[in-house]
Amino acid sequence: MREKILDLLSGKKIDTQPAFSGLIHVTAEGLQSEGLIFHEVHHDAQKLAKAAASTFKLSGFPSAVLPLDLYVEAEALGAELNFREDREFEFPQVKHAGLFGSAKDLVERLRKSSLESSKRHPKSGAYTDSLRSHQIIKGRYWE
Repeated sequence: MREKILDLLSGKKIDTQPAFSGLIHVTAEGLQSEGLIFHEVHHDAQKLAKAAASTFKLSGFPSAVLPLDLYVEAEALGAELNFREDREFEFPQVKHAGLFGSAKDLVERLRKSSLESSKRHPKSGAYTDSLRSHQIIKGRYWE
């Protein structure tokens, strides 16, 4: 598909109609087909990539959106997140905003948050998992 999109962008005609959605389109059926539980995919790059690609695999719709919500940005700004493990298909929510008083406070909170996150989830965190999932999905489905 990647080559077809590049051909289209260079003015060539292609035999398929490209599609893209900037919206998240993970379905219960897609998660089930991959053996995934929604609240768990946010903590694991492999699972996140599988979840994002599940709609493509089931329907052929050539689009995958990562991460699945804006929790990466919230975590990067120091927010504490609730991944809602007690709910079946609920998106993460901000548990504590982690507001800061100055840029210096923000930098210090990000350092501390990064260190604490790496202690809880070595080489993990929403941002890191999101980056890894992009690499996984690109290599597996669109190269």
